Amino acid sequence: MSTGDQARTVKGEYLEIGYPDWKMIRVYQDGPVILRAAADHELLCWGREEPQFLERPRVNPVALVELTYSFVKLCSDLLRFYEVEVSSSLTKSAR
Repeated sequence: MSTGDQARTVKGEYLEIGYPDWKMIRVYQDGPVILRAAADHELLCWGREEPQFLERPRVNPVALVELTYSFVKLCSDLLRFYEVEVSSSLTKSAR
């Protein structure tokens, strides 16, 4: 998933990559991955000129599916960097 930016650590809490007004991804050390994307004529509503978009905003379904697929793929690729801990309470309740 391309954002056109370099990853940076923010407040020692998460990695952030992207531009706030366009596409931004945050990856937290404890698991959550957050994607924020612009629903404007340049990203999720591409294929429409700005005047058309402002008059009748519509999400481009191809762009939405592509962004969703890319985000799920990114999350899948990140899984290899996470460690899974099984708590003893979970192990006992499974017996």
